[in-house]
Amino acid sequence: SRVFFELPSGYLSDRIGRRTPIVSSVAITLAATTVTGLARDPYQLALGRGLWGLGSSLFFLTSSLLIIDIFDVRVRGRALGTLQGIEWTGSFLGAFAGGFAVELLGYNTPFLLYSLILLPLLVFTYFSRDLKEYAAPRRENNPDKVPLIESSRRAAVDRSLQIIYCIAFFQFILENGVIGAIVPIYFKEYLSIDEVRIGILLSSRSLGYIFTTLLAGFFSDRVGRKPVLFAGLVLDASAMLSFIYLNSFYQLLPLMALTGAAGGTVMVMLPILTAEVSDPSVRGTAMGLYRTSFDTGAVVGPILMTAILSYFDIWKCFTVGALSIAATIPFTRRIRPRSQ
Repeated sequence: SRVFFELPSGYLSDRIGRRTPIVSSVAITLAATTVTGLARDPYQLALGRGLWGLGSSLFFLTSSLLIIDIFDVRVRGRALGTLQGIEWTGSFLGAFAGGFAVELLGYNTPFLLYSLILLPLLVFTYFSRDLKEYAAPRRENNPDKVPLIESSRRAAVDRSLQIIYCIAFFQFILENGVIGAIVPIYFKEYLSIDEVRIGILLSSRSLGYIFTTLLAGFFSDRVGRKPVLFAGLVLDASAMLSFIYLNSFYQLLPLMALTGAAGGTVMVMLPILTAEVSDPSVRGTAMGLYRTSFDTGAVVGPILMTAILSYFDIWKCFTVGALSIAATIPFTRRIRPRSQ
């Protein structure tokens, strides 16, 4: 559902400011967790998941825009890197907490407990004076009330933004297609690694992602966005090819951390560059198109890579993943941020 909601969410944040989408995202997610926790058939579960996608689209897109609006370009990298590091830390810890909660309480109760956590958060968000001040509509954000189609056209025809959208698309073909779908099969079926060690390997990637989001943002404030993005893409492609040659647990442990570091670097730089390349009047729409690009890659990636695995072999998956990222590297030189 996020594929369909990202663009309207970005456009909406340009039209009415960041506050209403953020408050709405918490309210919708609260409704989603409640519906999911009370679901008794697949249709109710699908409704809950669809609402969750809408809430996620509103929150993650608008919170990134709010950070970009608030912080000066000189510290914007570390600010957004900190936000993404916190998000990934929550995701990492939430997986463990959710597993324990399911073991102790069953499948439905954890969703309802999450609803209880979200309820005071919704009240706090709604009455927050700081959010009202910092997330109010700005004159530079869509001052002429440009319609959605025209706003989308402006955000789509910019050459620098097109490069960013393509990188995001291929990055998530790699993230969800190779890392998410193929790597666990490789570990289990080809290398006979047990489930506990597979969990450790996947955790090492998450830790690499968390730490690097913080560092990448900091270094981009010092040396620029494009050199850091370039380094992240080179690491990404190199790590993919390394899967062909490394096959022991102790070799794969640092390699998985490296894939996390590469992914964290790229995924901090892309939203910052999207904001700094786009016209402020269509910044939300541009961010929506950027996020739609990687959501589309997240959908296409597993389908594409499992098809390659079925018709060829697993090594082709790693090769295609590496080449798709490597093909984007020369184009990073053509990204032209606006003067800040």
